[in-house]
Amino acid sequence: TRHGPLFRERVNMDLLGFDMVRQWCRFVTIDYPQHRMTLGFKEDFPQPRGPRAWKMPLILEGGLPHVILEANGIRWLSLVDTGSAFGVEIDEGLAAELDVLRNARAVDPGMINTAIGGMADVNEAGVKLTMLKKLDGLGPTHQEAEIAISQGGARVGSFFFKDYRLTMNLKRQLLWLER
Repeated sequence: TRHGPLFRERVNMDLLGFDMVRQWCRFVTIDYPQHRMTLGFKEDFPQPRGPRAWKMPLILEGGLPHVILEANGIRWLSLVDTGSAFGVEIDEGLAAELDVLRNARAVDPGMINTAIGGMADVNEAGVKLTMLKKLDGLGPTHQEAEIAISQGGARVGSFFFKDYRLTMNLKRQLLWLER
């Protein structure tokens, strides 16, 4: 933007939405431990091998990436939201269905939740934390998985992915997690 004939002001905007990635890339890798992101425009994603690599179906719904999670015999579609500060999030309806509401506790004051749609103080938003004995659908089975109960639907955010190299292979519709 311009303010006067000589001065320019920088506008901070997120121009890298998933729609751009989906339309132009064969894959996107977000290597959380290495703080590196790779966009594959022409080349195919080289399939990882070994016991520390897991693949799962990547479901594009409404133009956004989702995975299927499972706990307590219940399966649900969860948005892959790398902009979210939490790990696995569900809403109160699913929490009731999973029978984890009675063990939920309020989040420590002062935390801010960021996700698609903006940010909010978690206490004002009524975010609670609870545990699932077993969570499947994201690589290895996760025992005693901490989950957040919040508004906005089911999603998996950066706190969950922080120890992984995450690849969304858009050409083959697979999500890869590597440790």
